[in-house]
Amino acid sequence: MICGLRVIGHIGSIVKRELSAGSLQLVRSFKAPFLLQRNRTVCTQQVGHPVQSHATCNLSLRPDNNGLGPKRFYEQVYTVERIPGVYCVSLDGKLLRTRTGKFLESRCRELSLVVASEWEAQHSRILPSSMPVTSLLTTSIDLTKEHRQQFLKTLSEFFNTDTICIRASYPEGLVFRQKVLWDPLIVFLSENWNIQIRTSEDLFGVSQERESLEKIRQYLENQSSLFITALHSATSTTKSLIIGLALSEKAISTRQAMEACRCEEDFQIQYWGDVEGCHDIDRADTFVRLASASLVFSLLRTFPECFHSQN
Repeated sequence: MICGLRVIGHIGSIVKRELSAGSLQLVRSFKAPFLLQRNRTVCTQQVGHPVQSHATCNLSLRPDNNGLGPKRFYEQVYTVERIPGVYCVSLDGKLLRTRTGKFLESRCRELSLVVASEWEAQHSRILPSSMPVTSLLTTSIDLTKEHRQQFLKTLSEFFNTDTICIRASYPEGLVFRQKVLWDPLIVFLSENWNIQIRTSEDLFGVSQERESLEKIRQYLENQSSLFITALHSATSTTKSLIIGLALSEKAISTRQAMEACRCEEDFQIQYWGDVEGCHDIDRADTFVRLASASLVFSLLRTFPECFHSQN
């Protein structure tokens, strides 16, 4: 069956609320990992509808010479049940594929609707930076075993240099702000995981206990590729695995995660002022990245049966 965007429902309201707060305003460009497969028979039958046959032509979303994204080349966006229980995004009847040629699809219909809503929200130009959930899903689909292990290694390394484990000794206002924003996260993770988390004033980080590292490693090994991708995005954005894990378990909101990771910068802004066109763009970028990861975590918790078969 073809699912129009009219039936996004509460997921659509989440996307509108979480992503409209800055994602479409960002102008940062990056190489987009998306391809549109044109003119090829993608499958022999679509549930409830015949599938058109098309000849092959790949279209990559790359900026033009002016740094702008490509022009919007499609009119209608749908989610298509390509095979029973597997939903793919369709642009004018053509199914999206990732850079490696795999279908951009999920067993979670709600996730596919979120991705479709990002494509529908594009205006005259396509801005890949305004489609963070699409990026997360694409990365998770194309994640090889080697890249997955690299992600896991990176996440483990963040724990020894975690932002909230490296504390300031002065001024008093910053020390107090760190205790208010960071201590509850350490307490949450320590109590729920039964691990010890050390803090230090050493700028080079702190060596965490091997037992704690092993528990975290085993936990991550058992998670789906989509979870690992979202956690990697949240962790690299905040420079904190602890904030990423707290966000994944709904211990903090997107706004609280952003406040925690920007603790020192926001403290400095109180004294030296806000740089327009710099701090505001960075805040919007951070919020969008964390909001998209939080949305993925929410879907993983709400529809675990859709992701249990993923590596």
